[in-house]
Amino acid sequence: MTAAEIRQSFLDFFKEKQHTIVPSASLLPQSPGLLFTNAGMNPFVPYFLGVEKAPYNPPRAADTQKCIRAGGKHNDLEDVGYDTYHHTMFEMLGNWSFGDYFKKEAIQWAWELVVERWGLPAHRLYASVYAPKEGDPGEFDQEAYDIWAALFLSKGCDPAVQIVHGNVKDNFWMMGETGPCGPCSELHVDLTPEGNPVTGRNLVNNDSDLCIEIWNLVFIQYNAEADGTFRELPAKHIDTGMGFERACSIIQNTKRFTNFSRKPSNYATDVFQPIFRKLEELSGKTYSDIYPELGADRSSISEEMKVSIAFRVIADHLRTLSFSIADGIMPGNNGRNYVLRRILRRAVRYGRQLGFSGDKPFFGALAADVARVVGGLGLAALRRNLAGGNIVSPELMMLFGPSLIHIARFHGFVSTLHADGAHVNMPQEHRHHQHRCSSMDHVRDLHRLAVIHQAGDEFIEHQARAHHDQAKQKTPPQNTIFSPALKRCEGTSSPLKRPPPLSIHFMSSLLGKLSRMKVKITTISDTANKGPTKLCKFLSA
Repeated sequence: MTAAEIRQSFLDFFKEKQHTIVPSASLLPQSPGLLFTNAGMNPFVPYFLGVEKAPYNPPRAADTQKCIRAGGKHNDLEDVGYDTYHHTMFEMLGNWSFGDYFKKEAIQWAWELVVERWGLPAHRLYASVYAPKEGDPGEFDQEAYDIWAALFLSKGCDPAVQIVHGNVKDNFWMMGETGPCGPCSELHVDLTPEGNPVTGRNLVNNDSDLCIEIWNLVFIQYNAEADGTFRELPAKHIDTGMGFERACSIIQNTKRFTNFSRKPSNYATDVFQPIFRKLEELSGKTYSDIYPELGADRSSISEEMKVSIAFRVIADHLRTLSFSIADGIMPGNNGRNYVLRRILRRAVRYGRQLGFSGDKPFFGALAADVARVVGGLGLAALRRNLAGGNIVSPELMMLFGPSLIHIARFHGFVSTLHADGAHVNMPQEHRHHQHRCSSMDHVRDLHRLAVIHQAGDEFIEHQARAHHDQAKQKTPPQNTIFSPALKRCEGTSSPLKRPPPLSIHFMSSLLGKLSRMKVKITTISDTANKGPTKLCKFLSA
């Protein structure tokens, strides 16, 4: 099945079940508390709250909703490209009941679609049910357990193995501190080659890419009150969400559930492959479907791995920008617009890994390939913008070119200093550059990416420790970049006890001035140790 066929199969199935098929809502959310539409239920909140009556007859609907999780509470940005299933923009397939059907129909229809129609082997499916601990809201979801148990028994499976008890974190959904809420059942798919349900169930909710959650069925039956109690709702609702890209992955990569020898990946589907083929053509580099081990040090990954990660990041970010801009959300300086700006500059940064320079925009050349995989979302504006190549203008792409050049120069400079054993200390007269966070924030962000590639987890841990210590001292954030190499140069494991290395804001400002002055060679003094001045040559491009 192609991605388009999988999407249509879902919608057709629920149309048979008398659901009204509704178009995807805008990524610009109605709720002022959200940066983006980040879940399929967002457009239906007024119906759940009873503020509005659902305009469907019967009151049930199905859709595919485009969502972004790249800011605020739900933020998958840093994981994109490093694993098989995280994205900043994704589609969420869903079916909804507004005071109509409830648990029995929701569970039976989910089983009918996934097991009976799509053909997923029942012994590879795990259903989680809510099992609260003392003090948690609600009670054990016996009703959901009994419905699942009957379905698994009908396929000769042991319910005690296939049904997993879930805690309040994984299996109790709340819209907020107050408001509609309820238990949920998640569907997880065992993707291990052996498919042993006894051992596979241990992977459920354990961050394994060999046991993926694809569908969450939420049973909205309580209202969370301000006093901390939970009141039964007079009208109960169904809110489900299936990850479209994940569904495509498990269906396509297993050849419709007949071959589990290869670990499925969302990126190894026809949702992303057309974009990769175009990127290969433009860059001259080859994409490989390889991934770092979970928890691996990102500073030690191979060059081939870096190239593959860059392919995935660019493809993901291109989709996010395309859908957002089509909905009128442009990269900018504040709020959701700034999130898009950050995503854009990340794409440009990873583009350099594929050989794209700041003065050679590449997003426009990929527009047609995004249009081919848009499918049936009904996004006429997106198609028009893609057809005209207007999603990300060359001018916007070139905006970050000078910053990237400065970053490259900075790392060459630091490498030279390190080779000569120098310690770099920022002159007192330039300390004010450290506090110019707003004007140079994009440089800091890009530099952070570059340093993470070199320093890995040690950098992240040190930055967190530095900001924590500075907060305790009530001092302004220094936005200083530390790397293992610079720490070794300082001869101490605690850079905060010594004058900090050069601020990236100062460095970028300095390099910009040098570039404008056409300075070819300059020198930096080592004044921290009051010893002989060490001169380090720095070539300015």
